[in-house]
Amino acid sequence: MKPLIAVLLLTPSLAWASEDNYAQCRFDTECLEGEACASTDYQMTVIHNDTFGFIMQSPTGNIEGFAFDNGAPDHVSTLLGQTKTAAHLLTIQPDGAARYTVHLQGPMLINYLGKCEITE
Repeated sequence: MKPLIAVLLLTPSLAWASEDNYAQCRFDTECLEGEACASTDYQMTVIHNDTFGFIMQSPTGNIEGFAFDNGAPDHVSTLLGQTKTAAHLLTIQPDGAARYTVHLQGPMLINYLGKCEITE
């Protein structure tokens, strides 16, 4: 799957105020809407960015968006992006468990399951 992500105009969290690597994410399961889940080796690096909040660097390209701070005490990272044809959501739990979801026009949903290692 080759999803692309762009900007969702939300106020960035102060936690995203530098240009440093934030996390290295590896997804081992890909679930396409209406099909059985399958193994994958999809990876991305999440970096901080002063202009956008974050950039997800993946084999399919750079994806820009903003961090959403929901004020939750568990420090879950929620990253949102939007393109003309898709909405994207990456959540990273404190233990590193990660979910990356792409909602494409059509409609079509792609869900990735994996883990992110926080690098800061």
